[in-house]
Amino acid sequence: MIVDINAYCGNWPYWPIKHSSATDLVTLMDRVGIDRAVITSTQGPFVGSPEGNAETVRIVAGQPDRLIGFATASPTDEAAALTDLVRCHESGMRGLRLFPQHHQYRLDDDPILGDILNTVSSWGWPVLIPIRLIMNWGLPSFDVREIGNLAARYPSVNFIISGVNYGELRDSLAVMRRSANVGIETSCLQVHEGVKGLVDRVGSSRVYFGTGLPLQYPAAGMAKVQHAEIDQVSREAILGGNAMRCL
Repeated sequence: MIVDINAYCGNWPYWPIKHSSATDLVTLMDRVGIDRAVITSTQGPFVGSPEGNAETVRIVAGQPDRLIGFATASPTDEAAALTDLVRCHESGMRGLRLFPQHHQYRLDDDPILGDILNTVSSWGWPVLIPIRLIMNWGLPSFDVREIGNLAARYPSVNFIISGVNYGELRDSLAVMRRSANVGIETSCLQVHEGVKGLVDRVGSSRVYFGTGLPLQYPAAGMAKVQHAEIDQVSREAILGGNAMRCL
């Protein structure tokens, strides 16, 4: 089972996207051999969490055996964020994405963010935090060390750092060494022997296959794991075993 932990759905505000419907996404997945993909609507970071969550639910419903929904929430929405999250949980979503650089808040000790994390922790949801949405230097990003501070305060939450490239890799590895509840996904990693380096330094059990599809073409994301010089047990864990376990 190959599971893409980091995919999107919906329109992209910067340029046209060919694959936007549930059928389009599955067609793209089939092209490169991805069995299931975790999706979140791009409306979440750019329009609003309720709008994005509604679109995610709608698109997952079009391919429920292939697509898995992650909700979006922002502490700037105050109490409405928790109400919407409950609806997302009841609809069958399986995790949460946070977009602090787009929703304009920090991962410091925000009381509403604390309520959000305590709630999703009680459901066993993983929390994926993209430091950038895709590998484009023009998009907003933030300091990965904030995730480390958050993970230390919420040790029962499984955090996944998303969007890491070579500039953030050293800090990301430091965060993972300090906090056993932090993993990393591969969609933006552009480092020679990058996947092998992750496995050598932190093991394979917290490394997740991600592509950023359809915003990034998924074949490149697949190739960097398929051709990494790692053992087959590690490869299978990264490509899907770790995601299935945390989901």
